[in-house]
Amino acid sequence: MLPNLRYLFLLLLIFFYSVIYAQNNSELTGHVQNSTALSQINLHELIYLQTSKGIYETGEDLWFKAYILDAQHFIPSGLSKTLYLQLVNEETRQVFWQEKYEIIKRFADGHVFLQDTLPEGNYLLMAFTPNSFFNDSNEFESFRRIIVKKDMKPRVSVKAEFSQPFFSEGEPIGVNILALSEQAKPMYAVITAELVEDGKIIETLKDATNTDGRCVLVFQTVKASPGLLIKVKVKHTNAVDEINLQVPFFKGSPIQFNFFPEGGYLVSGLKNKLAFKAVNINGEPVDIEGTLFENGDSLLQFKSVHAGMGSFEFTPGRNKNYHIKLNQPQSDSLWQLPEIPESGITLHLVERDSNFLVSRVKQNAESTEKVVCLRGQLRGNVYFFTSGVLKEELEIKIAQKDFPQQGIAEFTLLDSTLSPIAERLVYINSNNKLFIDARLTKEKFEIRGKATLNINVTDENGQPVVSHLGVTVFDKIYQNDQDPQNIFTHFYLSSQLKGRIYDPAYYFNKNNKNCENDLDLLLLTPGWRRYIWNERDLVETNKNSQQVIFDGVKGKVTSKKNIKKALKGKQMISIYNPAIGEDKYILSADSTGNIEVVPAHLKLGQGGYVYFKPTRDETHEYKITMESPFDTIKIF
Repeated sequence: MLPNLRYLFLLLLIFFYSVIYAQNNSELTGHVQNSTALSQINLHELIYLQTSKGIYETGEDLWFKAYILDAQHFIPSGLSKTLYLQLVNEETRQVFWQEKYEIIKRFADGHVFLQDTLPEGNYLLMAFTPNSFFNDSNEFESFRRIIVKKDMKPRVSVKAEFSQPFFSEGEPIGVNILALSEQAKPMYAVITAELVEDGKIIETLKDATNTDGRCVLVFQTVKASPGLLIKVKVKHTNAVDEINLQVPFFKGSPIQFNFFPEGGYLVSGLKNKLAFKAVNINGEPVDIEGTLFENGDSLLQFKSVHAGMGSFEFTPGRNKNYHIKLNQPQSDSLWQLPEIPESGITLHLVERDSNFLVSRVKQNAESTEKVVCLRGQLRGNVYFFTSGVLKEELEIKIAQKDFPQQGIAEFTLLDSTLSPIAERLVYINSNNKLFIDARLTKEKFEIRGKATLNINVTDENGQPVVSHLGVTVFDKIYQNDQDPQNIFTHFYLSSQLKGRIYDPAYYFNKNNKNCENDLDLLLLTPGWRRYIWNERDLVETNKNSQQVIFDGVKGKVTSKKNIKKALKGKQMISIYNPAIGEDKYILSADSTGNIEVVPAHLKLGQGGYVYFKPTRDETHEYKITMESPFDTIKIF
């Protein structure tokens, strides 16, 4: 009789979960459809700027090409017709150039004239479209860093920098001087440095550069504190250079250290992976070594493996406190781990190859069985959805071929009510890419001679691919190493993750043996998601997100005098640029005098001024005012 009872119980259990699964399967289908449909509401664009080089001289033309892609599918977007471009000094935030360009067949190109009066320095070339920038935009990625110089002729170079990125209270202050001749050779120079506080000279040091052109000055008598300035005078040959340096003082821990539990949070009694990231106050990665303490006792040692990032695994005990202390570089600060819940569910990526991912879901042994779901999305589209019964542990195998493209996929663990429990970012289909073979027809070319470049583009299977290409050719001395991004890293990394990514090209260089593991570590540490997947939040976000720039420029025509006798009805306005020819466009103002310059007219004004003139009723004087769309663009 007992075996029959067990059989009956098993049948009831199967029936119970079958009912739940049938209900959930219907809900899952609807959920997938709703998630994908809602993501379409928030359509927006991403822009990549390709410039003719990275370093320019004043008086040159900066040529550019803009690639405007749909943010979900990474295909050329047809949403916007106008590209807005600004050239901004990175230090002063002053705008030196702003212009509008027509987007033709989903791409835009043009040039920026760098005037002779443009100050030397670092600049941001920033791009916007009506569907890439909104009133609630809190991250901006569509820019390139360029350097502007008066000329690239060799010149005497004097550099002064501090011996370390910052100084804490009580530390001596070191300054390194390097003097190089016009031929970039070490140069003898006499150095005088004054330490100044509130306009008063506290200490003066004098020295000279050695045979390497270097000199090290250390202010010992006055320890680092806020508000100190160092004035350096460098006398070389018959000239004198002056450099002012504000002492970088920092009170507190010099290291910004953050940790990120895999899946989102730690759970007592379960093995957890804890990723971490360390940077200095300038945002530069710092290699660190540290110790995890449990109730004040040393539990384990750890260290970073790439760009200040690393991870370790441990099983937290219940009702125990944990903190982290850094041993290298030494710091007196302690980083307390948040209170760890006694029970919960964790999500781990335990295995991967070129075809499959394996995720493991775990909960505490004493927890009740429950139905859980795993959803996989790539840039807003749901491509994977499954459910299962979680007892103590559940493994889920995911085929990467289910995702049609490569990129950062977000896997979200949901409970039976489809509420999120844990999340994990994973880079998938890294082998799905184009291969470009570019070959010159010969090894050497004459000055101003014609060069022919043969280009062949294939996919990962060696099949020919139709592609849209952009090529720039420049001397290597014009390469800007401060702007290492390319079109691949921009779209697949920089536009998807928050904050600065140190050396993004590293993660796609197959010559780096650990690049795949380090990329996974990068995805563990930002702890941020670009997209909002909760349907209620997504709808609310779309309500608040509004366009601030639009295609075309609006204006108004009004009569300045004799308004009562002015002709009624539509006014015809001619627009032209005498600098580029006799071509004119005719605009029609409505009965209230409103006019609009459409994107197709934008080329008329590039490189000069556009004139507006009424075509009839010349007996009356008219005033034409145009809106400035750039007034609504506020980044800084």
